[in-house]
Amino acid sequence: MSLSEALTPRRSGDVLGAGLSVVCLLHCLTAPVLVSALPLIGLATTEWLHGVFALIAAPFAYGSILRRPDIATAIKTVAVLGVSLLAFGATELMGHGWAVGSTILGSLLLISAHVASLRRV
Repeated sequence: MSLSEALTPRRSGDVLGAGLSVVCLLHCLTAPVLVSALPLIGLATTEWLHGVFALIAAPFAYGSILRRPDIATAIKTVAVLGVSLLAFGATELMGHGWAVGSTILGSLLLISAHVASLRRV
C-alpha cells in the first residue's frame, strides 16, 4: 500500500474511528484504577465521558461506514449495534455494571466494523 492510499478520506475515517473506539475501550478497562485516583485530582466522576465517546463515535461510524454504499449490510449492522451499545452504556439505565459491559462490547464492535471497512477500501 502506498502512502497516498493510506491517507484517503475513506481510510482516514476508518482509522480515526477505530482509534477512537480503542481509546474508549481503554477508558473502560482502566476506569476502576482511574476512578480511585479521581478524588486526588479534584474530580468526582468520569461518567460524562461515556456520553462524550458515544457522541463522537456516532458521526465517525456514519461518515466512514454507514453512508458508504460499498460497505456490506452486515458491517453496517455491526457498526449500528456498536454505537447503540455505547449510547446505552452512556445512559446507565440498567446500572453501572451494564454500562461498562455494553460500552466495552460496543467499542469492540465498532473496532471490528472499522477494520472490516478498511479491508474493503
